[in-house]
Amino acid sequence: MDLFRKTSAGFLLPAALAVMLAACGTSGGKTAQPVVDENSTDPNVQAAVELYKKNCLVCHGPQLEGKMANTKMDKVGATLTPDEIKNKILHGGNGMIAYKDRLSEDEIKLLTDWLASKK
Repeated sequence: MDLFRKTSAGFLLPAALAVMLAACGTSGGKTAQPVVDENSTDPNVQAAVELYKKNCLVCHGPQLEGKMANTKMDKVGATLTPDEIKNKILHGGNGMIAYKDRLSEDEIKLLTDWLASKK
């Protein structure tokens, strides 16, 4: 009986996590929306969008609409200065993780500049 509990728990927990993670970033069976600015020809915007897709999309959504409470960023440049945006990316807070050890200075600048343009 003890072996069964360990085996089933060892299977069920990873399976449950896989199901939850598979649902992240999906639109409930609908065709996924393209990421805002995804078709831009500006190389800096393209780089920022790729960084966003890899690091931010799950919480902030493909159109910066926010998938969780207080994560909407479609007009973040109108409410935060570039320095405030950069600081938020670097240090996180209010549920957001810090990216200071995950992204390079250049990557943070690309994201900051791109997000600051959202007004």
